[in-house]
Amino acid sequence: MNLIEKKDVVEGGTTFHYHLYFAETPPRRPVKWIKEIQKQFNVRSFDTEHYSAVVIVSFLDHVYAISFGSSHFLVSRFADLEFGIDIASRILKRYKTKNSREFGGVRIKSIETYISSEDLSFEAGEAVNYIKGVPIDVSVWGNNVSCGQSVHLRKRTLSLKNAHQVCAQLEGALLLPVRREIPKAAAVKDPVKCQALNQKLISDMRNDRYMVSISQQQLSGVAFLFADHYEFVCFVNGDSVQIDENLSLVQLRTLVASHFDGDYQELLNATVEAQEDGVTAYSKPFMEFVDYIDTQENHYLEGGEWYQFDRNYLGNVRNEVNRIPLDFSTEIPTFDESAYVNWLAVQKEKHYRERYLNSLLEAKFNYVNHDRSLDIFEGASAEISDLFKGDTIYVVKIGIPQKLSYAIDQALAAVRVLERRAFQIPVQGAMCTVRRICLWLFLDRQKHIKRISDINSLIFLMKLAHWRKSVLLSGLQPEIRISYKS
Repeated sequence: MNLIEKKDVVEGGTTFHYHLYFAETPPRRPVKWIKEIQKQFNVRSFDTEHYSAVVIVSFLDHVYAISFGSSHFLVSRFADLEFGIDIASRILKRYKTKNSREFGGVRIKSIETYISSEDLSFEAGEAVNYIKGVPIDVSVWGNNVSCGQSVHLRKRTLSLKNAHQVCAQLEGALLLPVRREIPKAAAVKDPVKCQALNQKLISDMRNDRYMVSISQQQLSGVAFLFADHYEFVCFVNGDSVQIDENLSLVQLRTLVASHFDGDYQELLNATVEAQEDGVTAYSKPFMEFVDYIDTQENHYLEGGEWYQFDRNYLGNVRNEVNRIPLDFSTEIPTFDESAYVNWLAVQKEKHYRERYLNSLLEAKFNYVNHDRSLDIFEGASAEISDLFKGDTIYVVKIGIPQKLSYAIDQALAAVRVLERRAFQIPVQGAMCTVRRICLWLFLDRQKHIKRISDINSLIFLMKLAHWRKSVLLSGLQPEIRISYKS
């Protein structure tokens, strides 16, 4: 775009600077739908010119952009992505439409329409991208205001002639008290910003800054989400390198130096296969196994993608997980590692700690051991529980929170299978009704928790909040039981 014209407007002692940028020679683009028409009609191909423009209004230390055509795609790269929702939280009094995403292992995009409601509720982990409603003063803002990454005002008296007045009013609106807190989390789409975040991640990996405890000071960092049940193989230029689930950053530096010529970005792009008994279960880029949170600028990495969240978003997640009934085990409050080692020594083959726990709970406390028992449905198999007792199935897992997300995935799969089976499962030759699902977590940590939100792993808490919602919607009751690994 080229600068075409600029002018100043002085009003109320303030000078407003207008700059017009215009795409005078836009590239020609083919009309895509012409190809479909040409299948039936003799029509030639067409190219069209897409003009766009931006008007910049600046005053004091504020800069506003008014986009025309497709220029908003360019402008949004430099815009304050929280601006629209910040305005909505201050000037809207009734709500008509809400577009949001929910993060919790899966991403759910939803649009909710209200009949001009004054109440606006949010789920845990929900991040609002767009909201439309009625403002507190229709004489100033018009009958409807739409807010997302930008603000769209609908008022007949608005024009470029008084755009500086509107910008000043918007700046004043940001100084108003918040009427309704609205949680936000946005995907980072700017490739330059993503690359900068990648470099921040790499810097922290090089300098051993990662989540080694749940203290607030060490929340920012990296941890590797490798499940205990798989062996992980990283492929480098046709060669394979075994990746241990307990990979430390010191070992990681050695790996990068010897196999990637010191290039951490190459490591993040490398393919990692999760194998069980030598058979590939799934494969992903190394970066998708990394759980990283940078609290300096409120960014986090999930599934290899960058997101940005705010305090309202995080607060909603923590409040939601704290609503899950929490029980601290009196049967086995602490996992006995030495007893497991002794038990393992007399086994004919290697078994994980969970297998030992399930056998112990079955023998001493009359749980029914469902470990490795696969329930078949529609030709597929799924491990829906480790233990069963009364009307409750138990998913039992051991580890640090950052590595326990797969336990939540198993519990989510259990909900889906149980719904299809009318919540009936075979137990010792009889059909039993399931009414509760309990996540029994043996946390590998020094400091004990009082509530679930004491765990400072955002990815884990988001998945947990999503699991709670799924269980309740199915008609079951979620529970969490906590023990510790010595």
